[in-house]
Amino acid sequence: MNRRYLRGISYVLLPILVAILIFSTIYLIIVVERDYTSKKEYFNSQSFFGNYAYNLQDIMNELIFAKEENYPINKLGDYSIYYSNSNSYLDLKDFYFLIIYEKKAITNVRNQEISSIEEIKEYIIEANSKYFNIEKGQTNSNVDIFEEYVQDYGYFVGFNVPYYTIENSTDIIQDEYIHNEAQEELYIIPGSDDVYSNIDINERVYKRAYLKDFQVYTSYKEEFKEGNSKALMFYYLENIKTYENIIYLLIPISIILILIICIFLVNSIGYNKENDKIELADFDKIPIEVLVILFAVVFVFSIIILDEMDLKIENIQNLISMFSSFYILNFAILEVILVTIIKRIKAKSFIKTSFIGKLLIKIWNLIKKCFKFFLNFIKNLRRRIVYNVSTARILIIILIYFILNSLLIAVFSFGGFIVALIIFGFTLYQILLRIESFKQMEQGLKNIYEGNNKEKLNKEKVTPEFRQAVEYINDISKGFENAVTESLKSERLKTELITNVSHDIKTPLTSIINYVDLLKEEEIENEKAKEYIGILDTKSQRLKKLIEDLVEASKASSGNVNLKFEKIGIIELIKQALGEFEDKFKDKKLEIIKEFPKKELKVKADSRYMYRIIENLFSNIAKYALDNSRVYVDVKEVNGKIKIEIKNISKERLNISEEELMQRFVRGDKARTTEGSGLGLSIARSLAKLQGGNLECKIDGDLFKVEIEFNLTV
Repeated sequence: MNRRYLRGISYVLLPILVAILIFSTIYLIIVVERDYTSKKEYFNSQSFFGNYAYNLQDIMNELIFAKEENYPINKLGDYSIYYSNSNSYLDLKDFYFLIIYEKKAITNVRNQEISSIEEIKEYIIEANSKYFNIEKGQTNSNVDIFEEYVQDYGYFVGFNVPYYTIENSTDIIQDEYIHNEAQEELYIIPGSDDVYSNIDINERVYKRAYLKDFQVYTSYKEEFKEGNSKALMFYYLENIKTYENIIYLLIPISIILILIICIFLVNSIGYNKENDKIELADFDKIPIEVLVILFAVVFVFSIIILDEMDLKIENIQNLISMFSSFYILNFAILEVILVTIIKRIKAKSFIKTSFIGKLLIKIWNLIKKCFKFFLNFIKNLRRRIVYNVSTARILIIILIYFILNSLLIAVFSFGGFIVALIIFGFTLYQILLRIESFKQMEQGLKNIYEGNNKEKLNKEKVTPEFRQAVEYINDISKGFENAVTESLKSERLKTELITNVSHDIKTPLTSIINYVDLLKEEEIENEKAKEYIGILDTKSQRLKKLIEDLVEASKASSGNVNLKFEKIGIIELIKQALGEFEDKFKDKKLEIIKEFPKKELKVKADSRYMYRIIENLFSNIAKYALDNSRVYVDVKEVNGKIKIEIKNISKERLNISEEELMQRFVRGDKARTTEGSGLGLSIARSLAKLQGGNLECKIDGDLFKVEIEFNLTV
């Protein structure tokens, strides 16, 4: 089966298997860790009765420290009644309580018709089917198992609440820590935020409230509040319990299948069968942080929507549908993120396609640069100290200055400071002198760089450390000046020689050509004479062409050419040249393979000399290309430049370097049996350079390639 289809099936199966594994695992965790798997078992479990007892203990503790400003309060006979809604642990639909301590009571029963404590007790017992009471430390309940849990697990045993009161005050306050070290002896640490912390500990009356001091009356129904999470949990447990035996098989099977799918996906993701390499799409170049933030936004949005839903059993189908939709959406996004992460890791571009990764790379490169700079600085410093006496002298002077400065200030105080200031001024002056010397040397080097070799540096105007360097700079300047003068002189002599020789040869050559033309018009019957006249005509024309090429090469190399720049359509120019050479190419059975862009590309150049460049190159092909071969002419736009490539196979072995072939009078035909002068490539390169372009030739075996580059003109 095709890998693509297998991946598609894997992407669909993976969220299903993960969901099965999650829900199966949750069920097993609940079964193993809890002592109930249904609502009925929960209401007869240690967990429920433990929570019930802890809830009552919290309310009892709450009653001791209750104040009127924090609770609605009422008077029933001798009792102050505080009203509370405490139901922290239970989440029960119907739960009532009344707890009495001394002359205070706390309850959540609010009924205008009740007028006494006894009526509240009766109301609590009659309101619900289950009740639990504590009187004088003894428990009483109509739930037998509740009594057993209290006895077996010791709930309420040892229950006591330590607190203190102050004489002439009804307030009851608890210290931050009250530790029972030995029986009734107390170790007191007053609370830092206690408004009574300024009262002496001895003025406080410490007390403890025990279970026997309370009266507790409470009742409940075995029903949860609407929308309670426990109700949904039991709905889930009761529905899945019928598949309990299958679950024990589903977990290992789903784990094995998930591992197989993950291994397959990790292996196949990004793999391209055609070129056998990892390919990244445009999507895989999006910074990974953007995708993670997108997933986080969708995930948080899903949680908020689910949290806002009405968690009722009646709405369970809507809840399941909504949960499934958000699960599939989030898992799909997560799959996409994981797929692109795997592709990036396999293509070794994960860090490069991450904002944090790029930042880390920059930091790492900066650290490497700093470390390299530090190493080079130490190396150069060591070299200068060891090998440069002048530099060492400067460093020693600076070091002596700092030591002397510190000693003067430390020993002579203000007077030492004045002396140190004078020394500092002198040292600063010496440093400025050396900086000025360095600037003069820098200016001398700049003059040499710009070709101004006549100005010399005065070594008397620099500090002693730099005088030897100034001599070197002056010597370099003189050497450059001599070299430039000799080069210009040599070039001028060569140009003059070529011009003069060409002119001297051209005059008698013109006479020879004219006399040959006259002989051709004579009626000469001797065939041998006709043959000789033909040879004279060919050789004289070839010599004329050589002289013209020499003059043109001389002008091109010296820049003595009048250029008329205009916008030229380069493709049209090449097509025109191909048309001119069509017959010559056909004679040698050369196949021309062209690759031109659809739009016309223009350059700013002289049309005559641009055509001459193309003409010289095509002329070389006609002379030196292998018969029955192909010639490639490509024109393309690359980074704002027009690039022309012309390639052909040479009929002779090109055992010559590219640079040598570009020189004057050098020909690819070592036997020199062709008509060429060896000046075509040299002229073409000079003309290209004069028009702001560049021409290079490359040789690879018998493949000869010429590359021409010009700036694109809009």
